[in-house]
Amino acid sequence: MFGAYHVGAWKVLSRHFEPDLVVGASIGAMFGYLVASGYPVEEMEREWLSGARYSQPRWRLPRKLHGGWLEPDSVYAMMREMTEKLKPKVPFACVALKLPRLRPVIFRSPAITWQHLAASCAIPFVYDMQRIDGGTFVDGGLIRACPIREAQELGATEIIALNCMGGGSRRLGANAYMIGTSRYLGTPRESLVWKRENIERWIAAGERDVSEALASKNICIENVLTPK
Repeated sequence: MFGAYHVGAWKVLSRHFEPDLVVGASIGAMFGYLVASGYPVEEMEREWLSGARYSQPRWRLPRKLHGGWLEPDSVYAMMREMTEKLKPKVPFACVALKLPRLRPVIFRSPAITWQHLAASCAIPFVYDMQRIDGGTFVDGGLIRACPIREAQELGATEIIALNCMGGGSRRLGANAYMIGTSRYLGTPRESLVWKRENIERWIAAGERDVSEALASKNICIENVLTPK
């Protein structure tokens, strides 16, 4: 649920530029797929606030070694719908970690399926690890919340990264800037359970942090990605 922070951040950022490339890991992979597909941020916000796409987590006993303790059917159904109905309009990539060495692997559009998104979001012991082309993959954000290195490998020269896992906003070298919350968003349980007042708070946090970063002039929009 912390992904609601990204929605608030994108509400502000989307008024200033359109990305040439979108790269995401973990919940950022699902959010990034929507952004790359041109999905209206107003619809993202409406869906998060209504809770229409989200169901209460159901715990289960894993049936296999690579299984998770949460029933994933509702999340997988959402991913299937996304990848079937929406197609990226700009290059999109998501990152997952390949076992056993946790090596980052980049999956790129147009070959992205729901399973690639599921692999990028596969928190060990929470959601099922994913088997793709003979490899086993887990959450792409376990080592680094933001796949900045992977974006650079794909040719990004000016980067704005969104991080809902904390650390605050800061410049990462001459050509990259991270926008992240410096405030505590909530507990692990709150990250799994939909509650409108939390969603409102996290969306507002994303809006606030981006607005503050722009006001500080640490980000020069004219030099980052493609201005609108």
